[in-house]
Amino acid sequence: MSARRISQLQPFNEFRFDDCMAYLAAKYNHALSTYEMMKLHVMIDVHHTLNNAMPVIGGDIWPFVNGPVPRGAKHRVADWIKRYEEAGEAPEAFEIIDRGDRYQFRPKQVPEADDFSESELAAMELAWQEVVPPLSRPEGFAESQQFFHNASPIGEAWDKAWKRGSALDWNEIIDAYAVALPGRESHHANIKTLLRI
Repeated sequence: MSARRISQLQPFNEFRFDDCMAYLAAKYNHALSTYEMMKLHVMIDVHHTLNNAMPVIGGDIWPFVNGPVPRGAKHRVADWIKRYEEAGEAPEAFEIIDRGDRYQFRPKQVPEADDFSESELAAMELAWQEVVPPLSRPEGFAESQQFFHNASPIGEAWDKAWKRGSALDWNEIIDAYAVALPGRESHHANIKTLLRI
């Protein structure tokens, strides 16, 4: 019997999303694009769930054309852009940088490191290293697309969800990482058990 699909571990927490993005952008002095924020959110939650059986930000992750995207975060940032374009209004915690071809977001309010647990900071750091530095290379976007579509465990989960036409399944995400990280099978089995409690 196959496991019940788990598309969401907890509801999207907009305050946690803002805090994580603001903290990372300030730490690395790097204004974030919408693409970077979506992928950071996905990977923060993936890494924290793989080690702690719960996400940091939450919400369901959907298989969009550009890879996995947390739907709640996508709507939040789209609303920021709409308000900016229609009324010149910036979000409370971010300044919008309009480069003409894309928007970037620089934090106006930055949380302290001690606003996060050690496990959250570790997950955020892993996510940053996977998402942002590779995008600075000439072929970075193409490499990122490959990573999030098929060249990684999260890409494998995206592919299954894309073919199925539904949100990504946390069972499939964890199973893909269990295969990619030999020797941690029992740990990942325990994480899946905790997710069902």
